Amino acid sequence: MVNDRAEFLSFCAERGITVPVSAPAFDGKVHRFHNDGDKKGSKNGYYIGFESIFANRVYCYATVGSWKTGEQHTYKSGNENKLSPQQQQAFRQQRDAARQAYQHERESVQTSAAFQCHGIWQAAKLKGIQHPYLTLKTVGAYGIGLVRDRLLIPVRALNGQLTSLQFIFPDGRKVFKSGGRVKGCCHRFGVPIDNTIYIAEGYATGATIHQITGHAVAIAFNARNIIEVAKNLRSKYPDYDLVIAADNDRFTTGNPGVTCAKQAADITGAEILIPDFPEGVNGTDFNDLMQLEVSDG
Repeated sequence: MVNDRAEFLSFCAERGITVPVSAPAFDGKVHRFHNDGDKKGSKNGYYIGFESIFANRVYCYATVGSWKTGEQHTYKSGNENKLSPQQQQAFRQQRDAARQAYQHERESVQTSAAFQCHGIWQAAKLKGIQHPYLTLKTVGAYGIGLVRDRLLIPVRALNGQLTSLQFIFPDGRKVFKSGGRVKGCCHRFGVPIDNTIYIAEGYATGATIHQITGHAVAIAFNARNIIEVAKNLRSKYPDYDLVIAADNDRFTTGNPGVTCAKQAADITGAEILIPDFPEGVNGTDFNDLMQLEVSDG
C-alpha cells in the first residue's frame, strides 16, 4: 500500500498537483487540499480514490484534479483485467461509487461558484466600459462587465444561466472563477444574420469577427470546449450555419486550435476558417491577423 501511495503522490507531482505528502486516504470520499500557486487558504485541489486487495495485491483507483483549472487525471495501479469476473465486478462497483461521490462534490462546487459569480456580475459596471485589454486588442465591449481593473466575460449555459466568469486583467492575464462550469458553456453576443453563428476561442477573436462581419458569435474560451459548444449549438439550431474561427496554434505541438476545430466540424458539419500568416510573422488568431493588416495599412 505504501508504495502505491508514494507512486500516487509522484503521479500527481508530475502533473503539477501538490497533494499533501501525508498518506492519501483512499476511502471513496472526496478530499480537498490547497494546491501550490493557488490563493492562500483556498482548497481547489481534490482527489477521490479507493483501494481493494485481491490475492494479496493492492488495486488502486483515484481521480485527482483542480477545481480552479478544470484539469482532471486518473490514476490506476494493478491490472484489473487479471482479476476474476467476480472481483472485476466488485472493483467496478467501488469505482462507480467513487465517481458518483466526485460528481456530487463537483456539482456542489459548481453551484457555489455560480452563486458567487452572480453576485459579482450584479455589482459590475455593464455600460461605457473602457479597459487596457480592449484598447490593446482594438475591440469593443459586447455583453461584458467591469469590476475594478478586471474585465468580466460571462460564461453561460445555452439556456442563459450564468455558470462562471472569466477575469481579464490589464496585462492580458486571464483566469476563471474557481470551480465554475465552463465545459459546454460560452459567451454569446450579436444577432444571427442569415442564420449564421461564428464560434471562436477567445473574447478578442470573437469580438474581431463580430466587428468585421456583423455576425453573432459564441466564445468557447478554449480549444477543447469548441467541440462541446459546437455540439450544443448544433442541437439547438439544427438548420443554422456554424462557422468556426479557429486559432492557428502553429507554434504549439499538435496545433490544438486547428485540431479541435476540425473535430468539431466533423461532428457538427460546421465550416472552418483558419487565419493564415506570412512566413516569419507571429500571430495565431484572427485578432492578431486584423492587427497585422491594420499596421500594414
